[in-house]
Amino acid sequence: MGEKKKHLISNPAYRISSYVPFTRNSLQTLLSYRTNVLFYFLGNILRIFVFYFLWKAIFASSGEEVLRGFTLPQMLIYLILTTSVSELSGSIGSDMSDEIGTGQIAMCLIKPISFRLRIYFTSLGDTLYCFIMSGLPGLAAVYILSFVYGIHKELTLLNLFLFFVSLSFSLIIRMSYNLNSSFCMGRHSPWSSP
Repeated sequence: MGEKKKHLISNPAYRISSYVPFTRNSLQTLLSYRTNVLFYFLGNILRIFVFYFLWKAIFASSGEEVLRGFTLPQMLIYLILTTSVSELSGSIGSDMSDEIGTGQIAMCLIKPISFRLRIYFTSLGDTLYCFIMSGLPGLAAVYILSFVYGIHKELTLLNLFLFFVSLSFSLIIRMSYNLNSSFCMGRHSPWSSP
């Protein structure tokens, strides 16, 4: 093997770039079912409208502007952000259990790639799909509500940047935790051979 090729293979960026097609494949697979995409997107939009009208009715019926320390815009933004962010969890555990159940894991383990990284990048595609379908409508709703209620000055570019940084780190931690816990449970399950 040539010296240039050895250097290229030992480069971490080259090794990571070989897993990007798994993310793209996962995202394309989820986007290929147009009806599912449409109903998932419309369901998320409908959920935002339900939150809006439900909490508007709750605040109107209470006769108060502040309930348990929250104003109506604060409550709406909190609910929309938490439900949108909660959708962004990858499906690492279910992917692994499907491969174990079908026996496909045996073929995956003999391939010359890291099984953990493949599962991780496949789950990243699921997370990107959920961000496009749930996160973007949620962020758009938060921006619209902040302008409607006049609190848009609190949503600065710095706050938005820090939100995305913390969201990225939390997703990496959650996906890593799910991956490692799935491996631990798979290795120590009562069905695995000693």
